Amino acid sequence: GSHSGRRHEGALHILATDLYSMDDALKRLSGLIGKTMDWTSLASFLPAGLVDGLVRRSAIAATFAASLEMVRLGHLRIRQEGSFGPIYLKGHEESAAS
Repeated sequence: GSHSGRRHEGALHILATDLYSMDDALKRLSGLIGKTMDWTSLASFLPAGLVDGLVRRSAIAATFAASLEMVRLGHLRIRQEGSFGPIYLKGHEESAAS
């Protein structure tokens, strides 16, 4: 009807650009992990100011996926406190003898 134009589109339609990609997360992690050599919670690698639940969830998922990729490549170590506890990441110092 004639009212359809008034509907607030932002509430229903989520643009892909609003969500956080694994590529973004990989770039962010790569930049931060070199400086942070101690165990650091996954949450602290998320961009600041994520208020929207969906965007926040997408950022967490992307960051987790990116961290697993970096573990696979040998750049990162990962551990979790308890079954549903926080996930911690640690940069893998390749120069250090293990």
